[in-house]
Amino acid sequence: QQQQQQHHHHNQVSVYYNGGCCFENDDQPHTIETSNSPSSSSSLCGGVNILATYADSGLACVIECAVGRGTAILSGVHAEYLSSLMGMYIREEEQAVRRQLQKTEADRVTFFRALLRRLHIIGKEEEEE
Repeated sequence: QQQQQQHHHHNQVSVYYNGGCCFENDDQPHTIETSNSPSSSSSLCGGVNILATYADSGLACVIECAVGRGTAILSGVHAEYLSSLMGMYIREEEQAVRRQLQKTEADRVTFFRALLRRLHIIGKEEEEE
């Protein structure tokens, strides 16, 4: 399945989704504050930042949290998944999913690279390649 996902720039991008999870704040369910700043995100609770939300429900689908001296990113969607990996021998309804994913492929790559930058896996100069 494909799922519209919204990230911290308030852009929408289609990413692969196959029954993934969402992340809720028990204190304030379904309440999310967002920021237009690309370097910031909204707080879910105690040190957890929302990086992306499902466009249809507004629930968090990608979060970031501190773990020890590092950072972890948890995701209910597959931002890493290339639409080209969906084979030629897929059902017709899956063809429609692949076409939708292909429409925002460049945005998906930008979002995924932003996640890698937040984890210090790639630097800005590597992203521009």
